[in-house]
Amino acid sequence: MTDLTPSDAQARAIAAIKCWFETRAHEQPVFRLFGYAGTGKSTVVKFALDELGLDPHRSSRDGGALVPGVVTATFTGKAALVLRRKGTPARTIHSLIYSVVEATDAEIETAMAGIETAAAAARSLSGFERIAAEAAIEAQRQSLSAMKKPRFALNPQSDAAHARLIVLDEVSMVSEDMARDLLSFRTPIL
Repeated sequence: MTDLTPSDAQARAIAAIKCWFETRAHEQPVFRLFGYAGTGKSTVVKFALDELGLDPHRSSRDGGALVPGVVTATFTGKAALVLRRKGTPARTIHSLIYSVVEATDAEIETAMAGIETAAAAARSLSGFERIAAEAAIEAQRQSLSAMKKPRFALNPQSDAAHARLIVLDEVSMVSEDMARDLLSFRTPIL
């Protein structure tokens, strides 16, 4: 580490993190460390990781696969960039736990063909049947529009699933849905 010596308050926080991780993380998966900007939260985390023998720069092998000991994630790309510039490997929560899912060209073409077929069939209808068919076609068009937009899906192969600890920055910005997704990996979160 460095020649820094933690203050008494920092030493208590480091001890609390170590105790939580070693004895209670399985029943209380989240440890919250609060403090104003510049109060030493990052320093406390670095000391705690050192005490626990966890290094955000080092990975281990598990059955031949490289497994990170610690993954650090932030809500914004800017915060991740700041941490990386300070020497901590960090990325956004989205890039850590989600994969981008996009429809293939074939899926889009199939949906378009289905709309064209339904539209041709609707032209031969009249009255309520035609109105109902046109409503169904509009629903298909909206579905096609949604298909063309990328969406995020939880990535079960994420580093979060294999890490021993997830360190989150800017946790107050994490939504309830994202928190639930993070917790689904069953990896302790600091």
